[in-house]
Amino acid sequence: MRGLYILGRNNFLRFQSNASGNVAIMVAVLFIPLVIAVAGTVDIAHFASIENRLRAATESAALAAASLRSSSDLEKTSKEYVKSNLPDTDLWRTVDIQVPAPEVTTNSRTITVNASIALPTSFLKIIGIDKLTAHASSVATQTKSDAEIALVLDISSSMDRSGKIDKLIPAAKDFVDAIFDDELFQEASVSLIPFGGTVNVGSELFEKWVINEREQKKDPSRYDYYVGSRIPFGKFRFTDGGNCIEYRPEDASEDLIPLESRPQLPDFWKWNDGNPWCPPDSTAMLLNSSNPTKIKNRIDDMELSDGTGMDIGAIWGLKALSPKWRGQLGGDNSDRPANFNDAKTLKFMILMTDGDITAQYRPIDYSKGDTKGSRNQQTMLSKGWTSTSPNTNSAYGYFKRVCNDLRTNGVTVFTIGFKIPANGNAEEMLQYCATNIGNYYLVDNLDIGSAFDSIHRAISQLRIKG
Repeated sequence: MRGLYILGRNNFLRFQSNASGNVAIMVAVLFIPLVIAVAGTVDIAHFASIENRLRAATESAALAAASLRSSSDLEKTSKEYVKSNLPDTDLWRTVDIQVPAPEVTTNSRTITVNASIALPTSFLKIIGIDKLTAHASSVATQTKSDAEIALVLDISSSMDRSGKIDKLIPAAKDFVDAIFDDELFQEASVSLIPFGGTVNVGSELFEKWVINEREQKKDPSRYDYYVGSRIPFGKFRFTDGGNCIEYRPEDASEDLIPLESRPQLPDFWKWNDGNPWCPPDSTAMLLNSSNPTKIKNRIDDMELSDGTGMDIGAIWGLKALSPKWRGQLGGDNSDRPANFNDAKTLKFMILMTDGDITAQYRPIDYSKGDTKGSRNQQTMLSKGWTSTSPNTNSAYGYFKRVCNDLRTNGVTVFTIGFKIPANGNAEEMLQYCATNIGNYYLVDNLDIGSAFDSIHRAISQLRIKG
């Protein structure tokens, strides 16, 4: 009688056969280790599942305890968070949680949460492994940081429908209060950029960039300088125009606008709402401000404007956050905007619209600025298509180009669609520009304040790094 012996932990397994039983011996040699290996994968899979769950629980605990707002017992808080994120079963009650002393400075708090649990095995014990120990360790740090925020708001004529502008104003003001009341910001600044058909840059910046008086022609007739495709590059100014300038393709970038280089945008209405293409001076952008009262007063004073120049609004959102414009924006902080990679400064753009981008229009005859309708307009910048390349000089192209630059430079972008059609062009562009799909908010009612509240909470979470 031949015998095959397989060594176990404390005994031998014996398979016997007669002289002709070679096949049986071979099957035993191959099959039994295979059975043990396959069965062992059950224990391994269970171990991996437990370890992943433990890791998620420690991450949640570390993030919660790292908050500088938390004044509770950090060790107790951490342990409670771990346990609250695990099942209440006999196995999970054996979890061992260790919280080393936190690292705390004036402006930061770092929390480490360690946890482990011993898991009895079902199959691996056959080869002497009675238990597996799962470990997880998570570290989270929250620091006080500076914040630069570009608040880009749609004040197009359609914002008057359903009372949307009446809901936007208090929501935007509450958001400003939340930012400046947030003790987790060391310093904060906001650039308020309302856009209608375009953006009113304000009298001070307008005078820097508009064609100089030596070269300009005031109130040109349509028969000389003010005609056709030469309009954006003409050297003219309108006595009844506002503080809005014409843009060139190179302006859809971080780059500075050369002094005395841009013509003035003429006085113009396109639709029948009685609102000018250039927003009134009460609605000029306010850049680089750390004065919440001043910002909120400007929000209160916002007036509507024809058109939806979301591309122009986004252009100024990028420029207001770009270090190339340091010292050029006016406002309260001569050392801002900070560098994009500045470790202690977080940069955000919040862009809200209630509609799709429009083309850029100009009057055929500047003297008929109050004449509405298509007979007195010409298209100076086409709208393009949602599929338009970012390199195309169109409204969609400008918008995509700017959004790409924001993303490349690490600016966190939130977008809000205020009562826009789901799955439409406006939503597609807002989703394109948002840093991720979770940063896009579709407000299908009038509760836009909830979107701003969510954005503020998201900004707070971004200060915690795990």
